[in-house]
Amino acid sequence: MSDTTKNKEQLAFCRVNKDALIDEEVIQIGAGRSGTTVVWQILNCIYKKVWKTHSPKADILKNPDQKIFFTYRDPRDLTISFARTNLFSKPKTPRSFRKGDLISTDPAESFHMEFEKKASDSESFPQLDYAIFLAYREVIDGLIYKDGRKKISFGPFSSVQKKIDEVLKSKFKNVFRIKYENYLGKEQRISELVDDICKFSNIEIPLEKKEYISNKCSIKSNRSIQKRYKNFKDGDEESNIHGNHIKSNSKATWRTMLRDEQVKHVNEVFKEELEHFAYE
Repeated sequence: MSDTTKNKEQLAFCRVNKDALIDEEVIQIGAGRSGTTVVWQILNCIYKKVWKTHSPKADILKNPDQKIFFTYRDPRDLTISFARTNLFSKPKTPRSFRKGDLISTDPAESFHMEFEKKASDSESFPQLDYAIFLAYREVIDGLIYKDGRKKISFGPFSSVQKKIDEVLKSKFKNVFRIKYENYLGKEQRISELVDDICKFSNIEIPLEKKEYISNKCSIKSNRSIQKRYKNFKDGDEESNIHGNHIKSNSKATWRTMLRDEQVKHVNEVFKEELEHFAYE
């Protein structure tokens, strides 16, 4: 049984699990699309009160002894993931675009289906110019939608993870840094993540409980929840899983989706963050 609440700034929300193993309050923080949801799910199975936030400005970040779990990810893949959930969802994609703004003027519905089709075939990635253009228009030219349409900015991703980490290093002593690629990349290592969270927290939980948590928070389980919802705006409050939350193809990474000139550009955009987290 659990309850959900938000802080007064609306920058964080908290799930209280009355059946948790440990009666303790912890914080999960990280940029969106960096594995925050899965880590939050795991923590919620272990701790009674788990805050989740994407902002280093959240007022819950006060106690220097607070136990904090920080997720981070290659910002190039993080941005592609953000683009997919926000731009490739049919309900949020405009039906048409002004000629000259896009490489293709295909309707959004057709594009969405074509992208999913091509994304399932690694040999088709070189043909994904339209998808690449949509996803990175903001980084390259500063705009995605024109004529009053909603603009989705990727600018904050150029430094948000670095800013979070700098705040944590300057003020907090008890931080577990979780690199997305170590646990949640091409191969899901949920059970290892559960083990490492327990080691960091200096707690022991029964093997059967670890297995239960690993299965409950697995990509298979989360995908089954995702299928209930049509787009990212709608989701499940208990698991925090939304429609279009999880990508269907592990090959859709910056290495496969970006052309050489785009790689050069985004490497410049994310230069400080890539160096900070030692990404090549």
